[in-house]
Order: sequence, then C-alpha cells, then structure tokens
Amino acid sequence: MISLARANLIHDWRRHATAIVVLVLAGLLMTIQLGLVLGFAEAFGELKRQLRADIVVTQQSISGGRRFRFGMFQQIDPRFEGLIWMHPNVAEVQGYGEGFANATWYREDGVRTSVRINTLDPGDKSMTYPTRFPDSLRSVLATPGAIVLPRSSARSLGVGVGDTAELGNIKVVIGGIVNGIPGGGFGTPVFASPQTTRLVSNASLGQYVSSYLVRLDDPDETDRVIDELNVMLRRVNLRATRPRDLASSTGLGELLTSTFGWILMGSAVFGLIVGCGIASQTLRGAFLAQLKEFGSLRALGVGRGRMAVVAMEQAWWTGLLSIPIAIFLAFVVRAAARQFDITIALPVNLIAGSSVLLLAVALFAGFISLTAVNKVEPAELLR
Repeated sequence: MISLARANLIHDWRRHATAIVVLVLAGLLMTIQLGLVLGFAEAFGELKRQLRADIVVTQQSISGGRRFRFGMFQQIDPRFEGLIWMHPNVAEVQGYGEGFANATWYREDGVRTSVRINTLDPGDKSMTYPTRFPDSLRSVLATPGAIVLPRSSARSLGVGVGDTAELGNIKVVIGGIVNGIPGGGFGTPVFASPQTTRLVSNASLGQYVSSYLVRLDDPDETDRVIDELNVMLRRVNLRATRPRDLASSTGLGELLTSTFGWILMGSAVFGLIVGCGIASQTLRGAFLAQLKEFGSLRALGVGRGRMAVVAMEQAWWTGLLSIPIAIFLAFVVRAAARQFDITIALPVNLIAGSSVLLLAVALFAGFISLTAVNKVEPAELLR
C-alpha cells in the first residue's frame, strides 16, 4: 500500500517538481564546484601520474605532505643514488629534475602569450615520457626546434600540426597535438625536449636532482620493494612511493599553497552555501504551500505527530528523487568539460558526499517546516 506522503507527491507532482528541479540544480552546483577543486589538484599532478617509473624516491618531507611546490623540490645528494641500487629488484634509476621554463609565444596577430615549457626526455628508455603520449612523438620531440602541444594549448594559441611559430627567440614547429592532457598549473603548457628548451629559454636544466625514478625487474613486487626501500632510505630522509601517490600529494599541496587554489576552494564553499540556502528555502516553500492539505488531515483526526512524519517522508522522497538526476547531469557536464581539457574529478566519495549533503538539505527543509505544520488547524481550510 502506497504511503500518504508518496500519494501526495504523485497527485501534486507539479508543485513538487519545482522543488526537485531546484534541488537538482543545487546538487549539480555543489558537485561541480567540488569536482573542479579536485580536478585542479588532479591536473597539476597529471604529468607525475603518467611517469613510466614503478617507484619515485623523493625527500621525505615532500612525500609526507609538508612541502609541496611544483618545481621547488629539495635537491637530493647524488651519493644517495647508490642506496637505491643496493636493492636487488632495481633495474634502472634515473634522476628527475622537474625541468620546466617560461617563455613568450608570439602569435601572428602580434599578441604575446606566456607559455610554460615542460621538458620531456624523448629517449626510448625515458621514464619521464608520459604514458598517454604515442611513441610516434618521440622522434618529433627529439628534433631540435620541434614542440608538442596539448589540444587546449593548440586551441588557445590558434595553431595546428605543421605550423610554425616564434617561441622565445627562435622559430619552432608544432610537431604534434595530444589529447587528454590537462593544462595543470599556470600558463599555457608546451612540451619540448631538453635541447629545444635550452634553445628557446636558455634555461639551465639538469643542474640538480629532486627525485629518482626507479624501474623494477618485477613490477608486481612494487609494494614490497617500496616498503623495503623506505626502511633502507629512512636514515637519509628519503622516501619511496608510487607515481600516482606522488601526483596526488603534489596536486593537493599546490591546492593548499597557491593563491588560485584558495580562491577555487573559497568559490566551492560559497557555492555550497548558496546551493544549500536556495534549495532549503524553495523546498520549505513547497511544504508551506500544502498547509490546507495538512488542515484537511487535522479535520479528519490525524495527529500532529503523524503529520510530521508525512512532512519528513515527503522531504525524504523529494531529496531521494533529485540525487540520481543531479549525478547524471554532473557526468554530462564533466564530459562536456573534457572537450575543452577542463578536468572535473568525480570520484565515488565525492558523489556519495554530495548525495548525502543533498538529502540532508531536503530533510533540513522538511524539519524547519514542522513548526508551521504542527500549528496547522482545520480552520486553515477556510482561509
């Protein structure tokens, strides 16, 4: 037998549809705002996530989450590389210096754009060459004066494959465009080999090593090797971790230490407050519009406690109906954002948290409406 609350929702669906739509939009706003915050952190560490290493060894203060600034990692004494080689499962070790440089891109229309050059080693054994880059681009990057652009950079700079442009003080050729690489960080990203980077910006690369990339004989033993390396390296303040863990820590650190990260988090909090406020007030208005229906229940002898249960059940079902619609629209927005290389992260815990928060907003709106519901009398029918 259908409950009274659900029967009322079905009968008077037009009135409750407005509340559901507002709840859906509030849930979408909250989910996308939080997804943008997590997406910023994810995009900033994307290149580290795509390292072709099994293990990354860094200063313990970096992996531990106390110091994260992209390109400002502490230098590691090169003598400690021998400690890593002491493990029998280590097959290869490469120094990683966080090489990047800033340069000016001169467009054909005379507009100057600041770009960030990310240095990649295109060698066959390179562990810095991103996993999403096709192997065909190795030879392109190895050519002096050739660069590779993410799709978002190519769109903003107005160039395509084979075009030439002035970067720094030399002419460069766009040798390829890659998809699925978010901007990550600040400035328009550009990828180049160390040789091209030096030609363009006179940057001093390879002056220090901030971490070591490690490849194992048996990648299936990665977790065990990480534990053993951490025991071996603890006394020299080094720590071994997976690239994806380092990427997450780096992105989170940049989110917490950069001005833009704080602005993004502030806008997310503001979006949460606005979304919750508008949704709760709209839903409360929908409940107050039913006071005559509740007056009819009082005239039929229904107790105030039972009416309160009906009101809260209506709030429950209204919130529950809005959750799947909001989630579906969030994934639609994320898919659309991907076309512009905008990262919106929607992990399961974020979806679950947003769903619980949206349901809590609906229940809160129902709860604050109980004061008016409990005061309703049969005389309400005469008004």
